[in-house]
Amino acid sequence: MKIELEEAIEVITDTINRLDMTKKKINEALGYILAEDLVAQIDQPPFNRSPLDGYALKAVDTIGASKDEPVRLKVVDTVFAGGQPAIEINQHEAVRLMTGSPIANGCDCVIMQEDTDMGFPFVEIYKEHKPYQNFCFRGEDFKTCELLLKTGTKMDAVALAVCASAGIGQIDVIKRPRVTVFSTGDELVAPGQALESGQIYDANLFYICLRLEQMGLEVVMSQTIGDDCGVISDKIKNALQHSDLIITTGGVSVGEKDLLEAAIKKIGGQIKFHGVNLKPGTPAMFSVLGETPILSLSGNPFACISTFELLARPALSRLSGNDEFLLKEKTAVLKNAYPKSSKRRRFIRGLYIDGGVEIPRGDSSGQIRSMIGCNCLLDIPAGSGSLGAGDEIRLKLL
Repeated sequence: MKIELEEAIEVITDTINRLDMTKKKINEALGYILAEDLVAQIDQPPFNRSPLDGYALKAVDTIGASKDEPVRLKVVDTVFAGGQPAIEINQHEAVRLMTGSPIANGCDCVIMQEDTDMGFPFVEIYKEHKPYQNFCFRGEDFKTCELLLKTGTKMDAVALAVCASAGIGQIDVIKRPRVTVFSTGDELVAPGQALESGQIYDANLFYICLRLEQMGLEVVMSQTIGDDCGVISDKIKNALQHSDLIITTGGVSVGEKDLLEAAIKKIGGQIKFHGVNLKPGTPAMFSVLGETPILSLSGNPFACISTFELLARPALSRLSGNDEFLLKEKTAVLKNAYPKSSKRRRFIRGLYIDGGVEIPRGDSSGQIRSMIGCNCLLDIPAGSGSLGAGDEIRLKLL
């Protein structure tokens, strides 16, 4: 019995468990998903800090200072970044300091060296300053015990730089899914080989593997398999030990050579659903063998592409904790007509730009060249008639 797409996604996400967490050094954690909240263990900066090269002093000592009537202060110390102030200053005193250095006690502002004569042991101040001008407070970025990053954050360069600034060298992240891909069919030939009568090149295997790599995921194994139930069963069984998800294409329809359901049942797999109310890709199947989920997609090229985007993404999001894998939805206005009626819910390719969407020529499930440049799937409800330019339609951004 066929189920609706949303029900199929619910079955997939309810069945799959999030992967365990692992520890990663921050220089190895780019692109991973944070597994636990990160809390600051220090103030950042850990001291009052100068944002520029200049002089730290008391703002009250600069009242009335100008180029024509400078204020003259005694320089009592010099502090470099990484150094430590030796004394607390008094009124009419200043400390020479560099960008990033601690601000001495008693100072409440920093004047840039360009607004002075850069003198020593006395400095002339040419500009009046207010209290805490050019003054970076201890903990102004974050304070001890403050939440830095929430569970589920994707660790990009900025997030990892925050970890570094907090002195965190190692974090807990969710393991990346390891995916095995099998393409089935006696007719399939690898690109580069000569075609014999009745054969076609295997584009599905390449699409899925490269799409997974685009998503930053690990393809641990990929292979084309002939239409042999025993061989398919053995390949799937052998892949279990090193796979968090197995994706197959082909062999899920109702022909004599559509062997995926039988092959999975042969080794004790449990079929969760077989058939989804959408076009193309109706025969899509989802099963579980042990604790490993198996997503089986149609062998028609565009059906494979569309159902991968619609069904594999939720599975990968659930495994990895990465919500970025989920498709975002929008409403758009059709730029050109679509003359076909749709008895069943239909997904077709499109190019979305600035609130409008254009449908390319060539939308059959066996065509993929017209997918070049497309960035969305149009979601046409069941029972729809032909669509005209100017009609509104829902779509899913790829």
